Amino acid sequence: MLSPLQETQLESKNNHMKQFVFFLLFCVFISLILISCSDKVPFDIEDAERHEWLAPFVEGQELTNGYHDVDLGIIEYDIEGITNKKSYFLKLDSIATAERWDITSKTDKTISVVKKLNIYGDTYKDVVIHVHYDEEKRLVHVKIE
Repeated sequence: MLSPLQETQLESKNNHMKQFVFFLLFCVFISLILISCSDKVPFDIEDAERHEWLAPFVEGQELTNGYHDVDLGIIEYDIEGITNKKSYFLKLDSIATAERWDITSKTDKTISVVKKLNIYGDTYKDVVIHVHYDEEKRLVHVKIE
């Protein structure tokens, strides 16, 4: 037989446990909602060519593993078949200069460029293109923010 004080303590522990379980379930529910709302759509050469600012960079290339994360506003894709890394990066450098992109960083395996673009009506946004050459896989990975 439990004393009234012990019963109260036991009841209090049960209430705290119920609150904790409810909190955990709530967190899991919110996490599932956030994860399921991620909107990634495939991104291919036709999509890239629709963006006049991106078209010069992808002309004559074959894009693979491309997607556009609509929620985050990020586009990522790979370009396979780059046999001469040096000439490819010289070509990117020339395109960036001709199209008036600012080169923010450049190494023998990477280049990043930025340009303020008119995205919607009077709204301008800095668009950043990061290009990385993966020597092991012999492909170029491109990330656009």
